[in-house]
Order: sequence, then structure tokens, then C-alpha cells
Amino acid sequence: MSLLTIRDLTISHNKQNILNNINLKLNTAEIIGIAGGSGSGKSTLLNSILHLLPQDFNIQGEIHWQNKNLYDLKAKQLTHIYGKEIAFISQNPQTFFCPVRTIKSQFIETISAHQKITADKIITQALDIFAKIGLNDGKNILNAYPFMLSGGMNQRINIALTMMLKPQLLIADEPTSALDVMSQAKVLQELLLMKQKLNTSILFVTHNLKVLAKIADKIIIMHQGKIIEQNPTEILLANPQEDYTKKLLQAVITLKK
Repeated sequence: MSLLTIRDLTISHNKQNILNNINLKLNTAEIIGIAGGSGSGKSTLLNSILHLLPQDFNIQGEIHWQNKNLYDLKAKQLTHIYGKEIAFISQNPQTFFCPVRTIKSQFIETISAHQKITADKIITQALDIFAKIGLNDGKNILNAYPFMLSGGMNQRINIALTMMLKPQLLIADEPTSALDVMSQAKVLQELLLMKQKLNTSILFVTHNLKVLAKIADKIIIMHQGKIIEQNPTEILLANPQEDYTKKLLQAVITLKK
């Protein structure tokens, strides 16, 4: 079943197109990777799905969430969708967590906003999720402040919080780009766990095809505001058709050397 469908999406600003005729379908428990260089339109595409574009941007086309056009919905309906049904994690978890409040207080506030549940149950569930993803010092983590923890740890805690919300769609914008190799591997494992255990669909945006090779069912390549190539991951990596895709792959191979 298609959870998210984008039809003929074109976005412009000051009479210049930023996105051109984007079409995309994301199914339940599917991970689609979106790759491309800076200025390719990846962030604009994500912001259009999240309803975060500036008001002076012109939007043509449709973005359907479970057969409802997001841009036809009222603010109250969108509040129900974002956070509960559609969640977002960025490359910098420090921008999500308040640095002067404990992780515990922020978990309680966030979960309480979307679920009728006591603080004690939230803490119990958080400790259970921590244990499942290998964060074994759960009580100390909950009592810590974000600035006391590494970027990789904050990102893993952010994913744990997202897992507690049980979203149907997770939008991940460069979630591993600022992490060391070990932290990257753990974050990717946890995102795969969300797909396997919760049937969560994921839009994973990155410039790194090596990362997408490990997690994505399908890869979309964007360049200059357009989707120029898309295929199941194994097919695209083994037999890229576009010169730009070949250059992205060559960059990964060169870095490995």
C-alpha cells in the first residue's frame, strides 16, 4: 500500500524552479534513499512533505498522505499527522533537544503530547527501547543533559524517542553525516529495526551512496531539482544509467581507495 504519493510536484521561488515535476511513491515498510549533491533539491523536497516551505514559495502538484492531499488539510489535522504519523530526524540532533533540560523531561513532554500515558510508563518504555537498541545505561542517559552526550549518542536517543512514537513514516535528513563510522553503523541498524519491528517507512536523504547501499530498498538520484534516475538499490548500484549517477558512485569508490 502506498503511504506517500507525490504527483507532478513543481516548486518555484522568484519565478525560478527549485523542483521540477517530481513523482514518487513510498510503500509501507519501504526504505527509499534520496541521493544528490548540494543544490539538487533534496532538502526542498523534504520540507515540502513536512509543510515547512516559506510562504512565498509557489507549489504546484500534489503530496498525498494516505490518500489525503497534505496541502488541503487544516492546521489541526496537520498537527495530528506530524510527530505522530510522520516523524523527522536531522543530521544534528542537538537542534532537536533543548540543551538545558534532561533527556527524561524531554521524553515525557514529547510522548505526552501525542499519547495519553503517565510519566512512569513513558520512562519504563524508554528504558525498554534503550535496552533493545543496546543503550544499556538507560537511567543515567535519561538523567543526562544533551550537551553531556556525544553527537552519536544524541542521535541514537533521538531515534529511540521516534521509535516510541511509532510513526508510519520517518523522514531522515542526513542522519549519519556528522557521525563516526561506529555510530553510523549503530544508527543504520536502529533504523532497519524500525522497519522490521514497526513496519515504519523511511525516506533517507544523503549524499553518500555507500550508506544507502546498506539500508535502502530503492534509490532515487536527484540533480538540479529533478529526479534523473531511480531503481531498486542493487540494480542502480550495479548498472547506473545516468552520467551523474556514475560520478556519484565513482566518488564513493575513489574515497574507499
